[in-house]
Amino acid sequence: MRSVGLAGALAGAPVAAADWPATLGYMLQAEGLAAQRADAVRELAASGRDLLVLDAAFSVGEHGAWTRAELDAVRAGAPGRRVVCYLSIGEAEDYRDYFAGLAGGDLLLEENPNWQGNFKVRYWREDWQRLIAARAAALMEQGFDGVYLDIVDAYQHFEHDAQGAFHPGRVNPETGASYRAGMVRFVRRIADAVRAVRADALVIPQNGSDLLHDAALRAAVDGIGLEDLFTLNDAPQDPAHTGQVLDNLAVLDGTQHFVLVIEYAGTGKERAHALQRAGELGYVLLLTDRALNTLGTSYAPMNWTERRPR
Repeated sequence: MRSVGLAGALAGAPVAAADWPATLGYMLQAEGLAAQRADAVRELAASGRDLLVLDAAFSVGEHGAWTRAELDAVRAGAPGRRVVCYLSIGEAEDYRDYFAGLAGGDLLLEENPNWQGNFKVRYWREDWQRLIAARAAALMEQGFDGVYLDIVDAYQHFEHDAQGAFHPGRVNPETGASYRAGMVRFVRRIADAVRAVRADALVIPQNGSDLLHDAALRAAVDGIGLEDLFTLNDAPQDPAHTGQVLDNLAVLDGTQHFVLVIEYAGTGKERAHALQRAGELGYVLLLTDRALNTLGTSYAPMNWTERRPR
C-alpha cells in the first residue's frame, strides 16, 4: 500500500501500481460480521483486504467508537493494510454526536429522501467545515490511516435550479464562486487537517469525478471511490453516465492515483459485466450490498486471467 501522502505527491515521488491497494473492504455496519466487537475485529483482521473503509464506531453510544488497539489489530491482519474512516461531508447524519448542536440555525436543509436521517447542508459554511475538519483530524488521533469522504458530489444538488434544470458550474451567491469550487476547497481543507496529524494520511473522495479536472483537488487526494459506475442495482448503468465518468477519470492517466469501484449489482449477469469492465480498465472492484452490511467480494486490478476474488 502506498503511503506517499500530499507531500510525496507534490514532489512527484514514484509509486508503482503494485503499491496501490489491490482489494477493498467497505463495511459500515460491522455488527453484520459479528454481534460482539472482539469477534468483528478478528473477522476484519482475517478479511484479506488491502484497504478497509470502516465507520468511526462499531456501535452507537458513548463507548461505541473503535479503539486504537482494535484498529491496530485489524491493520495487523495483512501486510501493508490501511484502515480509513468513512466521513460524510456533504450531508449531516442525525445519529452522529454533533447533530444536536446544529439545531436552531440555517445550516441544515431538507432530508435526503433515499436515506432517512441524512440532511443536506450548506457545506461551504465555515461552521460546518470547521466541525468536519476537526472531526477528520480526531479520526487520525483515534488510529485511522485516512478518511473516505462521502457526499463529495453534494455540489450537484445545488447546481439544479428551482425548476430542476441542471447548470454545471453554477455560482453560489453566498460565496461568489461555483459550488464545485467550494467543494474542492472543502476537501483540501480536510486533507490539510488530517495530514497535520499524520503526514501520510490517505484522502479518498467518493463520487464527484467532475472535480478531478481541478489540479488542486488531484494534488490533495490519493484516489477516488466510485459507486454504480457500470451497473445500477440489477440493471446496466446508463452508458452516458459511465462514459462521462470515464472521461473524467482520464485525467488520472499516468498519475499516482488509484480508482476504487463499488457496485451493488445482485444478478450474475450484471456482476460479470462490472467484473469485465473493471478488469479491462485496471480498477479495484468491490461487489457488495448497498447497506454495506457485508464485506462483499473484491477483485484486484490485475491481468484478467490472473484476477482472484477475496
